Amino acid sequence: MHLREGSMNFLQLEYFLTILKFNSISKAASELYITQPALSQQLIHLEKELATKLFYRKGNSLILTEAGERFRDSAQNMLYEYRTMQTMMAELKDNGSFSGTGHLSLAVTKTKSFITLTYLLGGFKQTYPNIEVSVTEVESGGVEELLENGSVDLGFCYSESNSAITHTNIYQEQILLAVPSQIHIPYQREPNGHSFPMLKFEDICSLPFIVGKTGYLRKYTQNLFEKHNCQPNIVLETSNPGLVHFLVAANVGCAFVGYISACVSPMYIESPLYCQLETPDFQQVCIGYNKQRHLTRPMKCFMDYAKQAMERPPFNISETIL
Repeated sequence: MHLREGSMNFLQLEYFLTILKFNSISKAASELYITQPALSQQLIHLEKELATKLFYRKGNSLILTEAGERFRDSAQNMLYEYRTMQTMMAELKDNGSFSGTGHLSLAVTKTKSFITLTYLLGGFKQTYPNIEVSVTEVESGGVEELLENGSVDLGFCYSESNSAITHTNIYQEQILLAVPSQIHIPYQREPNGHSFPMLKFEDICSLPFIVGKTGYLRKYTQNLFEKHNCQPNIVLETSNPGLVHFLVAANVGCAFVGYISACVSPMYIESPLYCQLETPDFQQVCIGYNKQRHLTRPMKCFMDYAKQAMERPPFNISETIL
């Protein structure tokens, strides 16, 4: 079979997906650095080739038609396979050697962006200065979606079951309870090597709690209280995870937090007391990638670097607890 002149090409797939991303030809054209008329013509050619409309207008936005929704998944898969093939061919051309250059796209939830943006990314860029890194911050659950559709190379996620994603454990992060300094609760220190004072659940079950509107720590809080057949006293829900430590320090309530985020103490206000439950809990932090994706050298480099770096936590907050 011979392709006709003007047949659909991978550039048109990228144009289509960019229009879909912004639901706007003008915004997509700006992102792609082409003129709006040129992008409109490319969409017209693509729809003519497919003999169907892919979008319809609703106000100032473009909405997928039923055919467009079906074409979306195919376009993502085709473009994904094409980019994977390009990477594999480039590595074969280099006879398996790694030149130290390349591109890496990462996805991370807003609750975990501090790990990537303030700790891992800086060190990784020093080690591999010629690998270009782009980071996409999404809401809880968005990382898995980006990995599944091939939009990013790697994503920070948790070891929950997902048949389309390969999970590589890089760090086991302890879950701590941040308690305002104004709240006095009984805690104990035992000569068992634990870095944090320990609390029993019955001592915290009636305390006021701050939880995120989404995320694994919200699920953890709910599951913990359900396990003990009671409901948490939630005094505030926040969509900004970065505020949690400040809210605790301001005596709004208690909150479960991850160890790494506890390393960043609020400035100008009294720091919370970080405690652990009598039976410590941990959350496995993973980096995931699509099982069908070719594992490139930049991807391998970042996973290896992240695993080694996270074995050496950047701060020791246990020294400043009491």
